[in-house]
Amino acid sequence: MTWWQTSPSFWNNPTSIIATVLRPFGALVTAISRYRHRQTTPHHASVPVICVGNVTIGGAGKTPIVIALAKLLQQRGFTPHILSRGFGGNLKEPLQVLEQHSAVLVGDEPLLLAKVVPTWVYSDRIKTATLAIQAGADILLMDDGFQNPSLYKDINLLVIDGSQGFGNGYVMPAGPLREPVKDAVARADALLHYGTIDNPESKPLFEVTLASKQRPTTLLYIAFAAIGRPEKFFKSLRQNGFSLAQTISFPDHHFYDEPAIQKLIDMAQQQHARLITTEKDVVKIPRHLHHLIDVFSVEAQFHSPSLLENWLTNKLMSIHS
Repeated sequence: MTWWQTSPSFWNNPTSIIATVLRPFGALVTAISRYRHRQTTPHHASVPVICVGNVTIGGAGKTPIVIALAKLLQQRGFTPHILSRGFGGNLKEPLQVLEQHSAVLVGDEPLLLAKVVPTWVYSDRIKTATLAIQAGADILLMDDGFQNPSLYKDINLLVIDGSQGFGNGYVMPAGPLREPVKDAVARADALLHYGTIDNPESKPLFEVTLASKQRPTTLLYIAFAAIGRPEKFFKSLRQNGFSLAQTISFPDHHFYDEPAIQKLIDMAQQQHARLITTEKDVVKIPRHLHHLIDVFSVEAQFHSPSLLENWLTNKLMSIHS
């Protein structure tokens, strides 16, 4: 397990001695980030680029929002393509994600995104942007990349989870922040938030919730997940009436091998329970075992979709004018 795959307890404690010792390293990360943004001349794509990012390490709920925005853009007549870095993938060249690709190759989130719209994965966003446009994209959605200045973003959307907050408020490795909150908010055109947040910069605010119509089909479940904040998944299950005999958390982006899944299957059988996991997790599980595991589906819902749609339309019109 690596340090970016888990959240140290001191990340939530502003008075932690460890966090205090590490703060100079966070200051260095901040200085490097600001220098990169000052010195980099971003590449301007020939189509609008919308970036959906966050300021914390993992678990902010970006992927459901990217999917919801992709569907919204399709409804407006656009042909969106998604650009992803593909965390956890082993790519040497940019690639369009296809159903037959494995999560080991392209990462887990891109496989989920590719079910909705064409998705390209690689660390070089300029290369994937170029390929997506050549393939017919007339608008690009960046899943993450908020801190990457290489590709110009016409619209920056910052996702904030009000229930999670910003931990101890320090930049990694002293805390969970990728950069100071004020730096991220200053570059954002709008904030998409789960729960309640403060808005000191008076940016446009659009509230989002994760919703599911799914209900239990059996009496008892064992839930497992390898996402940024597994406890959010477990809480959602309980809120939707699922009775959980056990919850099991793995590091974010963890890849499952067949013996590990078989252990979970055996555990569920011993407890007369059914396994359940997330959409992001199931793409990393051997397909021939999928019938033994339920998948909990959620979608991001905007509280005022018409307001967001009008705001987004006006922003896109101003880009073309």
